[in-house]
Amino acid sequence: MVRLNLELRREVGKRLRKARTDKKLTQREVSTEVSKSIGAEFSPCTLSNYEKGRREPSMSILVLLARIYETTTDKLLGR
Repeated sequence: MVRLNLELRREVGKRLRKARTDKKLTQREVSTEVSKSIGAEFSPCTLSNYEKGRREPSMSILVLLARIYETTTDKLLGR
């Protein structure tokens, strides 16, 4: 796994938040959808940490978020 530096994590976080708000979804709605997909608890707090750049999502979570937001992982990563 490639680790993102703090600045890049923040940029990815901004893109994640924008993608979510563009779809008019709450963090709770997204976390519920992710939880269903992975079969485990995924809290709104975790999503908040991604959006604030405090943590970075795994590739599998990033793929799920891209699917939920109807976008690509490349767009979320700023490529």
